[in-house]
Amino acid sequence: MIMKNIVFINSKSQINRITSNILQALKSKGYNICVVSKANKFIYELKLDICNIGQIYVGPNLERKLNQFFFLSVYLFLIIIWFFKILFSKKIKKSKIFILNNCNEKLIITPLAKFFKLKIIWLEEPDIDYFRKAKLILFLFKFLSKSAEVIIFLEKDKIKLKKIGVKEDGIKLLSPGIFLNQYTHQDSIFSTIARTERNSMVRKYFTVGIVTNFKNPNQIENLFQAIKKSVSVVPNIQLIIVGDGEERRQYLWIARKLEINNLVWFVGEQSNMRKWFDNLDIFISVPEILNLDNIEVVEKAMESKLPVIGFRNLGLEDLLDENILLEFNNSEVLAEEIIKLYKDRQVRKKIGENNFKIVKDKFDINIAIERLEKLFI
Repeated sequence: MIMKNIVFINSKSQINRITSNILQALKSKGYNICVVSKANKFIYELKLDICNIGQIYVGPNLERKLNQFFFLSVYLFLIIIWFFKILFSKKIKKSKIFILNNCNEKLIITPLAKFFKLKIIWLEEPDIDYFRKAKLILFLFKFLSKSAEVIIFLEKDKIKLKKIGVKEDGIKLLSPGIFLNQYTHQDSIFSTIARTERNSMVRKYFTVGIVTNFKNPNQIENLFQAIKKSVSVVPNIQLIIVGDGEERRQYLWIARKLEINNLVWFVGEQSNMRKWFDNLDIFISVPEILNLDNIEVVEKAMESKLPVIGFRNLGLEDLLDENILLEFNNSEVLAEEIIKLYKDRQVRKKIGENNFKIVKDKFDINIAIERLEKLFI
């Protein structure tokens, strides 16, 4: 029998889109999702219930080593506080499943949830650097992982967890699911024209797109170099950069230095990516360390039937065909791939169709939820 009352705990102020998709899909299937989080905007958008069990505090941010030692010094105190919160949640809210998102809550709530015989799910994000954590933190993490179902989203993360001592049989791979056809209702005659033009023989521009927070200096500069190298063969090339960040001005300066500023467009953050994807010819994934938001963007580009260029050894092997994964920081190879796709419209179309099939067959949110529900039993 599947238990329907779930408590989701997230001590950060933001929640990634893949996790958001999971919670939204569970809610649509009749689960009662009770959220303990600082991410108030997320809770409001998904219309989830806020757990009435007091403040979220589960210790300081464990990304900093000094904070890790402070966390350990107040660890038992936090466990005592959360003992009563979990007791309230079980007795009053009838909660049976706890989904834990960040390291702090995993270390505090897992032993308590085990004591109360509750189901414990850990969500492990691919950009976590476990080896930066203090040895005692890692010991607790490894020890308590035996009491949880440890969920990963990329195959390579199993290797990372095994290296720190997490048992392989406790690690479960869950596809990073997305809602397919989510933007169908937003399609208009203009988006239809854009997709038709993408497949036509003659286009005014050959448009390359990326989504970035400008935290990947090497890859963006490498991309600028590749665009400059492509111009002699692809005179109508242009680069659309979606995203925002403090470093944006720096990259505008680099584009001017390379004399490609007239080919590069910075469009800022966008709430509806579909309209941009409809106007691209190819999409390039530039992050040097993948997080779940990056993965969701790639999947959305694939759903839009775009050829996607990525880079090896990041985890994109789980999403993309090997033949469009390139080596890092090689503008020559990247330029060659852009030129190859520019020259052959049929190859672009074939890759785009294959990407759409991959997303439909492997990354539909319903596939992920079916797998997750089996862990609830």
